[in-house]
Formats: sequence, C-alpha cells, structure tokens
Amino acid sequence: MTKVTADQYIKSNNILFLALLGGQMFFGFLIVFLEPTFDISLETAVKELLLIMLSIFAIAAFLASHLLFKMRINAIRKIADLPRKLRYYRSAMIIRFALLEMAFFMSLIAYLLLSEILFLVLAGLVLLWFVMQRPTIQKISTDLNLTNEERIFFR
Repeated sequence: MTKVTADQYIKSNNILFLALLGGQMFFGFLIVFLEPTFDISLETAVKELLLIMLSIFAIAAFLASHLLFKMRINAIRKIADLPRKLRYYRSAMIIRFALLEMAFFMSLIAYLLLSEILFLVLAGLVLLWFVMQRPTIQKISTDLNLTNEERIFFR
C-alpha cells in the first residue's frame, strides 16, 4: 500500500464528503422544486401510522449514525499505528455518512408520499448535521484523540 500524505488524506475525505453532499442536495432540490403531486389516498389511521413509522425510522437512522460512529471511534483510539487509525476512521466516517444519508432520503421519501412538511424540516435538519460533520484536520484530531506526535503528521 502506498504511503498517503496528510493533504491527500484530507483531500480524499473531502471529495467523498462533497460527493455525498452533492447527491443529497441534488435530490433534495429535485423533490422540493417538483412539489409532490403524488398523493396516496389512505385512511387517516393508516396515514398517521405511516407518519409515525417513517418518523421513527428516520430518527433511528440519525441516532444510529451517531452511536455507531462513537463506538467505532472508541475502538479506533486504542490502535497505536496512525495509518491504520486513519483507515479505520475513514470507514467509520463512511458508515456515519451512509446512515445520515439514509435518514435524509427516508425523510424526503416520506415527504413525497405524505406531503407532510415535517419531513422536509427533518430532512433539512439531517442535511445541516451532515454538513457539520465535514472532515477537517481539527475534527479528525479531536475525534481520534491524537497525541502530539501523531498531530505532526497533519502539519
């Protein structure tokens, strides 16, 4: 395996992040500007049940992204080898992003199906949280609790 510099590592993480963000924003704008005309005729009880189930699913995906990331980070912090730490960090980050994307897309699909603005707001909040998770040197350093010697790699 070739040795990766700090700049290459950050750049590749940011490319991944921006690609995922771009896909979400494209789909989000598409949904918002097309305005859902697809209206399923359901009984009120069924519609309310669907509303609750989709809300729980989207929120569960959001919470799972946070919890799984924290669990993986705690395990990664115990690794002594920095290149290995960084590889595992990227995989933890990808899992986190995938679960956040799932919450985002689930919220938009629920908005399409039920025409409930609550789901559009939920999608916006998930997207905002996703943006706040952008990988930076400071964030990686803090998440992994890097030692001073390990931080030198990023200078």
